[in-house]
Amino acid sequence: MSLSKKRSRPEADESRAECPYSVRQRPPTAQEKTRYLEKKARRENMEEDRKAEWHWQASPFNATGFAKTSESLDVKYAVDPLSRWADMTRYNSFVLGKEKFHTDDFVFVANEESVKRQRSNDGSNAHGVAARRNNGDWVAKILEIRASDEQHVYARVFWMYWPDELPAGTYVGRKTIRGGRQTYHGKHELIASNHMDVINAVSVTMAAQVNHWVETDEEDNQSSLYWRQAFNCSTSRLSPAKEVCRCASPAHPDRVLVRCSSPDCSHWMHDDCLRHDTLMRVFERLGKTKPQTFDDDETMIGPSQQQQQQQQQQQQQQQQQQQQQQVTIEEKKKEDEEQQGEVIRSEEQVMTMQRHQNSTPSASASASNGNTSTNGADTSGVLSPAQKAMLPLFVSSRQTPDSASPSKKAAAPPRKVPYKGLFEATLRLDDGPTAWVVKDLRGDVVGGHKMWLEQVFCLFCSKTID
Repeated sequence: MSLSKKRSRPEADESRAECPYSVRQRPPTAQEKTRYLEKKARRENMEEDRKAEWHWQASPFNATGFAKTSESLDVKYAVDPLSRWADMTRYNSFVLGKEKFHTDDFVFVANEESVKRQRSNDGSNAHGVAARRNNGDWVAKILEIRASDEQHVYARVFWMYWPDELPAGTYVGRKTIRGGRQTYHGKHELIASNHMDVINAVSVTMAAQVNHWVETDEEDNQSSLYWRQAFNCSTSRLSPAKEVCRCASPAHPDRVLVRCSSPDCSHWMHDDCLRHDTLMRVFERLGKTKPQTFDDDETMIGPSQQQQQQQQQQQQQQQQQQQQQQVTIEEKKKEDEEQQGEVIRSEEQVMTMQRHQNSTPSASASASNGNTSTNGADTSGVLSPAQKAMLPLFVSSRQTPDSASPSKKAAAPPRKVPYKGLFEATLRLDDGPTAWVVKDLRGDVVGGHKMWLEQVFCLFCSKTID
């Protein structure tokens, strides 16, 4: 049997909502599980004897991925003092201020740290998920509400953990983690648990929106608090997160995942892993001294002259249309004006535009020794979509990996990054086909291109990602 300890509140002052009840909990025995499941299958009355010491609490969290099929978040619990708890009336909801809270709701619960922060902010808080997280409030799911009168209302809850609160020695599958936040945990991520407690209702600060992130739903994007893993306090086991990518690591919800466009593959990959793969190929090709150039052979090509002319003509036409619109606006403003000089200026603007339309831009593109792309556009800062489209594309190939399944992949050695400080890459997702915008940071390399595009290759099937 394990004791469910209240979260630490060492100071007894006005910030603490006193609660005279404590919870004992233990895992149900195999016999108790069988009896419970049989009653549930027969759809018998699941109501237990109120005077009984131990009661069954089925977990409201559908946690998957535990190594043992027998692993369950269901618990048997006892509330002390038993008689006082049993004598209170059970309710479906309670009202605090102007807000109503129900059984099965998620709520924020104040603690000493959050109360101190609230006092320092004079009770004012910005709205939104990030602000709520920074308050330091705990999050709980209400399982049961009991009260003896309006001044004595209590809630039996399951605590939600912040990832930072995971204890050392937690088991994930066959591994033991140090505890605390893992590299894949998101900013707004919670951990469901079967850590039970009884709290005073006045310690509830506000309702919380907490969603269950089902990782098999690849289109499920989380914009509020969410949970995907569950912690079993009885066994110190954490349900594993779904592994993705060639590195066989979970997805980080706050970072980009890229999916292979091949229907036969469709694997999801971390953008960091794809970036590393690309920059390693760039470094192996150019090293520390070789400039990036584009020849006419089959392995190194850039945009054709015709493509460059078409792109430049499109830009020229857009500029002409904008100038024509400006001229039209000027003419409308000056229709009622009778001054001959202003009319002449308007005519001169039209003539200038006509001469500009008849001019032919240069279609040649030359390599740059500075921070300029092949079409002469400045690439030292953030590029516009048109400038990115004009960057030359390096066409290469990638060797197909030996195995497309990362499930039995051995522990990878520390990643080497010989390209650090020499090259950097930014993923282009919205301006044409998916590609890496690679920038050459080697200031001592003379000649060649300082910015170009690299294809994105799937780490599983080695096909290009469109």
